[in-house]
Amino acid sequence: MSKRHTSDNNQSSHHKSLSHFFLAEEIFRRAAGNTHISNEVVLDDAAIVHQMLHVLRLAPGDCAKLLDGQGNMWKAKINLVGRNSITFELLEQLATANTKEQSRCQVVTLLPLLKGPRFEWALEKLTELNVAGIQPFTSTRTVVKVKEREDSDGRQKRWQNIIREAAEQSERLLLPELAAPLSLAAVLEQQAHISSKPALNLLLSERIEAPNIVQFLSSAVGNSSPLGNADALRIVILSGPEGGFTAEEKELISAHGFQNISLGKTILRGETAAILAAGIAYAIASTLD
Repeated sequence: MSKRHTSDNNQSSHHKSLSHFFLAEEIFRRAAGNTHISNEVVLDDAAIVHQMLHVLRLAPGDCAKLLDGQGNMWKAKINLVGRNSITFELLEQLATANTKEQSRCQVVTLLPLLKGPRFEWALEKLTELNVAGIQPFTSTRTVVKVKEREDSDGRQKRWQNIIREAAEQSERLLLPELAAPLSLAAVLEQQAHISSKPALNLLLSERIEAPNIVQFLSSAVGNSSPLGNADALRIVILSGPEGGFTAEEKELISAHGFQNISLGKTILRGETAAILAAGIAYAIASTLD
């Protein structure tokens, strides 16, 4: 959920710190397509309306920052509150889709399905760490399996809501791409065909000798390296499931060009390893800009 902001007692409600809200892109397209009210946006998403009115206690005259998930952001004022809707006036565009939140290097996490709340916690923290994409996958030893009878639409919607709220909390301009779960083999094949940017493919390894991730990335993307001077770069991080990968899966991963990387001597849970690696990669990658 978005940050709860409170105003100073000596300030009017117009001077509150502005909360961020990601709204469906079609809301803005609908507003732009109506020449009579092109500066108005009507929000009728019940969950977000409830959050604004009953959790954050926003009222007519209050302002917020509205985002479309594509990099556009507006300062907007609440003009009208209906029973199940809020009408905003768009006052000023604060960022456009040309604003580069992730200008040169994007971090992508290939995340195994994990049991309990740990997977959703990983989604939240990876979003806060500004990863560009999250690809869930299943493998031989993943404890959680995707069943055909499972409500995949409902599950994906819940995951998207977790990501949206984390992005609002961390004040991102862009939402990370969250793909539907695939098999490990399908994910590896898919990554092999993404050729828009040079990529560093990293496999988080344990109990084997492997380069430390900090030293490896510092060298690989340093200013004197070819990748460090590239116009764009993807760092793809593959984290293993609770039961690890089978020997056959390790061979397949290696055949797709993934480099073994170490996070240290201790054995980490899958979600801990994925989050730590993404944080290190993002911190090092951000020095390229």
